[in-house]
Parts: sequence; structure tokens; C-alpha cells
Amino acid sequence: MIIFLIGFMGAGKSSVGKRLANKLKVPFIDSDKVIEQNHGMTIPEIFEVKGEAYFRAAEKEWLFSVKDSNAVIALGGGTPCQEGNMELINELGVSVYIYMNEQLLCNRLISSKGIRPLIEPYREDPIALKHFIAQKLEEREPFYTKAKITIAGDDLNAEKLQRLIDLINLPPVT
Repeated sequence: MIIFLIGFMGAGKSSVGKRLANKLKVPFIDSDKVIEQNHGMTIPEIFEVKGEAYFRAAEKEWLFSVKDSNAVIALGGGTPCQEGNMELINELGVSVYIYMNEQLLCNRLISSKGIRPLIEPYREDPIALKHFIAQKLEEREPFYTKAKITIAGDDLNAEKLQRLIDLINLPPVT
């Protein structure tokens, strides 16, 4: 079974994904890391040299190559929002939306050390960053909410992680 973790950048998809994969004893895959390896560039370099449209096409191409595996996969924040991707994600596995409100995301992203191309222009201005996050969340929520499971990303402790595992293992409701 493939478990796809979706949500906004900074929601904790990678950290939750690693813990979840460890608990389930399956591999963890970070789609951004795979794309970086496949293209020999970091995500910021891909955005700078080839542009966002190229990156989104690379995400989609990689997503279509994922088949028949047992893994926890953290997807980039924009991956579910490309045409047809959310439907494919739900067809291939169990989608889990890690929800976090814009203030929590803003706090986490301001203090993050990595370069995230979409927020770099707002990095030094918390008000502008929060506005950008709110706008992007509004655009992306219709896709994110198509996930089979939604879980709050703040304070995802061992108990909440176990509840998530229990939800994933439930048979689908027909």
C-alpha cells in the first residue's frame, strides 16, 4: 500500500512520513528528493534555471511512474494541485492531508533553514508571508480536501500517529 502525505510546505510531511514509515516498516520517499536526484539539481536550482512549470511537469511525470509499492511518500505541496494528480494519488494509494493553519505554517516557514523558492520573496516579511500562505491555501484547499484522510499537523505525537495508522488500515467505506 502506498500512503501519500499531502499538504502545504512546512506542514511536516517529511518528518511525519519518516516516523510513519518507520512504524509501518516500509520505505519513506520524499518526492522532492527523488526529483532532485533525477534532475541533478536542487529544487531551488530547478526553479531558477528551468522554472516552476518545468518543475511541476517533473512532479507529474514522477507521480505517474509510481506504481505497485509499499511506501510512505511525502509529496510536494503543489503536486496534488496539478490537473489529474489528486485523482491519480487516490487511485494509487491512501492520501493523507496534513492540515495546518496559515499562522502555524508561517511560524514554521520563517524559522526553516532550507530554501523554498515560492516563499523566498516573503521570507523577511511575516505579514506578506502569512498573506501569501493564506492565498495559496485558498487555491490548494479544494485539492487537499480530496484526500481520503485529514489529520491536524500540529503536535503529531505517537498517539495521533497510531490513530492515523488505525485510520489507514480501516477498510474503505462503500
